[in-house]
Amino acid sequence: MTATAKAATTLSMLMLLAACAGQLPAPIKGDELALSLQPQIHAVHHESQRSFSVQSTGYTVAAVLLPTPLVFLAASADGHGLKREFALEDPVARMKQRLVSSLESSLKLTNVTAVSAPLLDDDIETLKRAFENGVVLDVRTVRWGIDNNRGSYSARARLVRLADSTVLWEATCQDFVPRKAGATRTRAALVANQGELLKSELREAADACADQLAGWVIGK
Repeated sequence: MTATAKAATTLSMLMLLAACAGQLPAPIKGDELALSLQPQIHAVHHESQRSFSVQSTGYTVAAVLLPTPLVFLAASADGHGLKREFALEDPVARMKQRLVSSLESSLKLTNVTAVSAPLLDDDIETLKRAFENGVVLDVRTVRWGIDNNRGSYSARARLVRLADSTVLWEATCQDFVPRKAGATRTRAALVANQGELLKSELREAADACADQLAGWVIGK
């Protein structure tokens, strides 16, 4: 197989994985969990995802032509540099708040407490030690970064019943990339004005993720 063919195959596999990432989960059954009847729902987010992902066609092709570890290190350094230079913040807290607001509005919930401080990890025992009883809605970033010079974001959400450590529902939103099908964009355009466009697209992608997760919870 030629290098060009290998690159095309790699790109096809990445596109397939991206398409599968946001597959529709089963909605919560009313008799399994009546959120409005829970004594308390604790809405939490976890420590920010430290790595800022940089994906591009260029890196994908380079991974075919060059040793993969070298390409990975280059992409990681690229992401770290962007995060540091433009003081980028993982939008997980924003995503959580939008998800909570959507559920409160759609399901008429009055029993949700949004916790402002992030938890260090998402182990269920950690949740039980922190809250003891009720249901926890916890969210964590799966990936945040850029995809061909567009902001991208994906997150996982769960509903955990603490009494018996049962995960009642869990889903990961698709990897949202605003205007992914638009015209080719340069890195300079993305980070102009102290990364204004990049920061805006990260927020937009996080909002879209929250909306998708909320729709899945209520069965839309």
